[in-house]
Amino acid sequence: MGCATANNSVNEIPSWTDGMRVSARNEEKTEVKKIKPAPLFSGSLACAFLNIPPEAYIGFQMSFVSEVKSVFVSRDKDLYCVVIVVDSRDLALNRRIFEQQRAIMHYYRQFVFDFYIVPLMGRNLSDVMSPKGTQVLCGK
Repeated sequence: MGCATANNSVNEIPSWTDGMRVSARNEEKTEVKKIKPAPLFSGSLACAFLNIPPEAYIGFQMSFVSEVKSVFVSRDKDLYCVVIVVDSRDLALNRRIFEQQRAIMHYYRQFVFDFYIVPLMGRNLSDVMSPKGTQVLCGK
């Protein structure tokens, strides 16, 4: 497949898998060049953005931390309130949760997030709080 340009040359539309073949042709000659993709695109795409709801992405990211029991998300305009329920307080656990929070905020830069980590400390969730919003992750 080709794309005609203003000077009557035709440029081939390439495949990105192993490089790109570009063909330029005018009335006198045809020239074919192979262009290697930038290292960023070698083998696979390095960055892909999907159109998924923030609630689903928040649940997905928090699922990487096995100690998270549940996650609740509520939204008010551009503000997302995220409540993360864990069993106990632990600095190492908090750091792993912070990494996931950072990934969420990076992916959805257009929104503002309030994250709350709620340790149960052996209690039932209903004894600690009445969660609001949608439960996006149900604990193990």
